[in-house]
Amino acid sequence: MRYTGSCHCKAVTFVIEAPEHLEVEDCNCSIYAKAGKSKE
Repeated sequence: MRYTGSCHCKAVTFVIEAPEHLEVEDCNCSIYAKAGKSKE
């Protein structure tokens, strides 16, 4: 399956091929961290 994404300002974008079913283990997004959801 093809996934696309970007940083919040869209300055960096990406496309990856990966299995359809993924499990996210960690996110280093600053918005996610500010919400208190970061593992760090």
